[in-house]
Amino acid sequence: MGKTSAGYRRMYVVGTVTPMKKATAAAATLAIWDEHNRRLKFDGVNEGFAPTKNENAKNFLRREIYILGRELIRVPPQRWTVADLARSIRPVPLGRDEPLAHVFHALLMSVYEDDSQISRQERWLMARELEYAHRHNVPSALLAGFLLQSGLRTDIPAKIKSGYIEPAFR
Repeated sequence: MGKTSAGYRRMYVVGTVTPMKKATAAAATLAIWDEHNRRLKFDGVNEGFAPTKNENAKNFLRREIYILGRELIRVPPQRWTVADLARSIRPVPLGRDEPLAHVFHALLMSVYEDDSQISRQERWLMARELEYAHRHNVPSALLAGFLLQSGLRTDIPAKIKSGYIEPAFR
């Protein structure tokens, strides 16, 4: 159905014109969570190597949430929202609705049922990074490099607010 990499299989087809079903998006977030956890535990020692920077757990998570989020932005769901998805997956009250208005933030909330594995601050920063890359129309294969070259990640929210465009994209 989707791309296979190191045991991970995307649960949807990238580039389709049909709106994604909520069950498909939920299955995708579960698959992303499973693979992210597998990569957190994998250190490469048994194979004699460590994963590349692009394939480590954090960059895998960012890349797959970015791909899924861009698909949902490109072809919006018709009968549900990403906020609905997050609310259906997380058993605890989500608090403020503002973060759920951002596709990437809501998807990150959908991957984790609680905040024990990723802090609110980390999730917020990661969502802003993905939004910033999306505004620059960065291909998913180049996401890790773009974010690495974009300066301090804590500066990205201010760059978004000011409408800043990286020099190479002007």
